[in-house]
Amino acid sequence: MNAQSVMEEWEPRPFDGGFGGLIDLATEGFSGAVEADDSWLFLQAGEPLEVIVELSDAPQAGKIDAFDGASGTAHEAPHPATATLAAMLAGDGDVRGQYYTDDTPLSRVHETLTDGGFTGYVELSENVLSGDYYVVYRNGEADHVAFLGSNRLLTDEEAERKAHNEVGIYSVVAVQFSDIEIPEPEPEPDPEPEPDSVSDAEPTPKLDPTSTDSDDEAPDERTESEGEEAEPAASTEPDDDESESKPERKPEDGTDPEPERATEPNAEPEPEPEPEPEREKVKGDASPKPSAEHEAATERAVDPEPDDQSPGTEPDDTGIGNVTTHVVPSLDPERSGRADDSKEATSPSSTNRGQQLSRESAANRPQNQESDVETIRERYEERLEALRADLEDVAAERDELREERDELRAEIERLEAQLESLRSTGTVETDASAGRSLSEPEALAGTSLFVRETSRGEATLEDAHDGSADREELVANLRIEHHTQFDDSGATVDGEPFESFLRESLSYRFADWLVTELLFEIRSTGNDSEMRKLYDSLPAIDRVGFRESVALTEGGAERQFDVVARDRMGEPLIVAELDPTRDPTTSASMEPIVENASDVAEAKPSLAAAVSVTASYFEPDALDTAREATSGSLLSRDKRRSYVKLSRKLGYHLCLVEARDGSFHLTMPEL
Repeated sequence: MNAQSVMEEWEPRPFDGGFGGLIDLATEGFSGAVEADDSWLFLQAGEPLEVIVELSDAPQAGKIDAFDGASGTAHEAPHPATATLAAMLAGDGDVRGQYYTDDTPLSRVHETLTDGGFTGYVELSENVLSGDYYVVYRNGEADHVAFLGSNRLLTDEEAERKAHNEVGIYSVVAVQFSDIEIPEPEPEPDPEPEPDSVSDAEPTPKLDPTSTDSDDEAPDERTESEGEEAEPAASTEPDDDESESKPERKPEDGTDPEPERATEPNAEPEPEPEPEPEREKVKGDASPKPSAEHEAATERAVDPEPDDQSPGTEPDDTGIGNVTTHVVPSLDPERSGRADDSKEATSPSSTNRGQQLSRESAANRPQNQESDVETIRERYEERLEALRADLEDVAAERDELREERDELRAEIERLEAQLESLRSTGTVETDASAGRSLSEPEALAGTSLFVRETSRGEATLEDAHDGSADREELVANLRIEHHTQFDDSGATVDGEPFESFLRESLSYRFADWLVTELLFEIRSTGNDSEMRKLYDSLPAIDRVGFRESVALTEGGAERQFDVVARDRMGEPLIVAELDPTRDPTTSASMEPIVENASDVAEAKPSLAAAVSVTASYFEPDALDTAREATSGSLLSRDKRRSYVKLSRKLGYHLCLVEARDGSFHLTMPEL
């Protein structure tokens, strides 16, 4: 997904406020994005995250200045985490790695990222058909978001539970936000009052040379206007000096000089006051100048208080207060940690809040980003080396088992040859007379296999399908029992005891591979989504029949196969044709199974796969026939691999398998 697809269902509303409007949204704890022209500002719970320009074409970081006096649209997110996710997807993230859930579960990575104070997201979407799953991290704190089907949104525990039950490939992407602060909007200048204008509610005092009453009232009125704002050195002492010196400066003609007209009594030669307070006094405005509490709060926001003091929380004249700030941590767990109490402060005004965010972000910014990346890289390399060592141990054990298997087979062949020699010389009587002598087709046609577990409390095929059991655990608990329609006691097949014939037959070995190995081969290669219909059918196999027919209709036509795997209701799940000869399989051998399997699939929607098995190899024309059957439409968006699509709802996977050296290998699809 991208940022725009995440934002499809966000609720729009008009925005026409510039910086002041952004401050209002921050105060109300707005989560979403503000769009103005080609710039987007993303916020989470009132905190600005990132400014992005050219969101739909080539997203890149922008500047907050684009919102000065701007108007546009505010898009409100349904959940704060989706606002953070959209900002991260729009930004330039750094992919730190990709992992398969069966090898590295989400829970294991979650623990590492949480402890490391990670900022970024985890995306589980590759090879997942049900939807896209995200874990959004800010300073190690995680929020879970999922989009299912047609962007149906899940959050929090529900999204987390669904994500941990999925199997697929996920990416870990680190994101670093810019330092964004919303500037204080510039105040609109007040119009200059007329020199002789008089307000009934608040009269503007003048310096009247002919009246001493005005001299006495001017300092008092300025004191009432400014209150506690004026500092002692600039207010109390100059007022006293001013009132004493006014008679000396009074012009002889009694006129009111223009420079001395305003309520600025302390105009005698002294250090020149700051321009802004002087302009306010000339206007006679009693409100624009910040209060003493405002200035004190500003000092507290700019210069953090000592550890033994708590942050100020009183609101200022703009109504903004108690805004908690958050900072983006370093990716190094030892250097970033989580934001401590001294990093969270409340600011009494939007200007001070922006200054505080800037200072705290600078204080927490990684001192050496390259060192952080190198630390994480070394950690993953160490884990990779450990996994490689484990893989070498498993490979060595596998080679030992194969060697032991080959030795046992050689011993069996030696003993069988010895037995045959004894029989030929009459030293040992054949037990054919004690049981029935069968041909290979007769023996297989009268035999069925049943898949059973020793204990339902141990590993089952369902457990293996869900990823909670490995192959060794499954094989230890799984039993493949056989049932014959004839008395197999003492029975032989072409002179060989029935029991040994059955277990060495290609039909039996294929059924055993189908039940105990194919599921793990599909899952370990991350193809369970693309092979979903076959993958989901494997745990449902209840019995396997040889040389069986599948009826297309009751009392009607039927199709025969060498192997048919069925569920407990007798519905066909998988059909197979076997070629035990040493001759390569050609296109002429492939066409019948495709045609017969397609007929069965149209009559039995339960059919999940058709398999062609050869003891040799497949000729190129056989591969071409299979690819043509599974090609589908050129415009098809179907993600299923090697799939014969008969209609919108009907179809099956077509698989080609080579059986050599006692093992089976999927030739198509290539996992």
